[in-house]
Amino acid sequence: VESPFLAKLAQIWEPLTVCVLLGVAALALRWARARAAHGLSSSQLAQALCAWTAAALLVLLCTVKVFSPQYLYWAVPLVLMMPRRRGQSGRLIARLFIAALVMTQLLFPTLYGHLRGGVLPVVLLLIARNALLFYLALVSIRAAQDIGASDDESPSLSPSLSTREALEPASAARLREAPDQVA
Repeated sequence: VESPFLAKLAQIWEPLTVCVLLGVAALALRWARARAAHGLSSSQLAQALCAWTAAALLVLLCTVKVFSPQYLYWAVPLVLMMPRRRGQSGRLIARLFIAALVMTQLLFPTLYGHLRGGVLPVVLLLIARNALLFYLALVSIRAAQDIGASDDESPSLSPSLSTREALEPASAARLREAPDQVA
């Protein structure tokens, strides 16, 4: 398929890919600066490295001009080790990624001739796979940003108690003794 629009898009695609990756790097740097004062544990740093690497790789896969199915396999260990966000199942993320792998295997090599021919259901399958990869990239970025978030950002059990204080037995005893003095 050739058109003047695609010719112009092809000229700017590589710089656009670089800009998007620099955007992910800027988000990671912003995250690192915000969390530097918190003294993250080595486990949190490893989770962050995994999540930010998965995010960068998935963003790259969403924006590269030439996509090889083997590129997706590079992300398998990163996606499987990615930290979960609150309320999100690790199994769901793994299943979505497996769905993207299956779609890719269907497209390349099985349906590639139909894709080049512009058969609408196959083109829609490609669009769905790319949307799924984009969603997984966003999930990776959000998971990375959540690592080391302060207790102020997490929901508390009571307006006057942090989650940690509310769960500690000593705080519960103090609350029973003098409920209006616990802050």
